[in-house]
Amino acid sequence: MEQKNPNFSAKLLLWGDANADGNVDLLDVTVLARYNAEWDGYDKQIFDLKAMDLDGSGSVDLLDVTQFSRHIAEWDGYEAPRNYPSA
Repeated sequence: MEQKNPNFSAKLLLWGDANADGNVDLLDVTVLARYNAEWDGYDKQIFDLKAMDLDGSGSVDLLDVTQFSRHIAEWDGYEAPRNYPSA
């Protein structure tokens, strides 16, 4: 999401929103998994790689897919991504 005015511009990061549709859901897991499997066209489907580096490793890989899948499935201990900024 991008907010603009004449004096300020900021991009809001929604952790886990791989396709930038404003929702964090199973579609984002699918996009992330296909990105990691190097499906054609999915390099352009991820709008913000920082939003998908859920384990804070500096790269988007299968560990992020696993962590995100468990978060979406509501596994205990996966309520928020491990790299999620604390309030």
